[in-house]
Amino acid sequence: MDADALLSEWLTRARRIQTAHYEAAASLDRLQYLVGLPLVMLSTLVGTSIFATLEANPNFWVKVGVALASVLAAILAAIQTFLRLAERSEKHKMAGVRYGSFKREIEQTSVFPPQAVDELKKFIDGLRIRWDKLVEESPTIPKGVWNRVGTHEPSPART
Repeated sequence: MDADALLSEWLTRARRIQTAHYEAAASLDRLQYLVGLPLVMLSTLVGTSIFATLEANPNFWVKVGVALASVLAAILAAIQTFLRLAERSEKHKMAGVRYGSFKREIEQTSVFPPQAVDELKKFIDGLRIRWDKLVEESPTIPKGVWNRVGTHEPSPART
């Protein structure tokens, strides 16, 4: 494989990985809202319902409903905390940004290639080292995300 073919392959892979990281971030953001919005609504409902139960002698079912809503709100809060959705989403967004920078560096080189073979080899070696570092620092892309973006990487950790 010559240098142009190698850089073209790396560019294609970097685009796919960047897209997959942004898709992973979007999926986690959606899940954050799916858990977070009901949590806020239930917490508000429980808070206002407690005041209503203090003023009068409430119906048994009102007490049960408030208790169940309170337990459900606690469960949702625990899930949200345990899954760290916002933190994981941010890590995928940052990985997408880093892969975008990597991709633009390859694109720039295709327009302004190093003239000497030694310069090109040094540049490609630097890209490979940077690629390896990106892989180490980036979160693993879930298999479902690879399926949604239309590609499948056999081992996302080795991309």
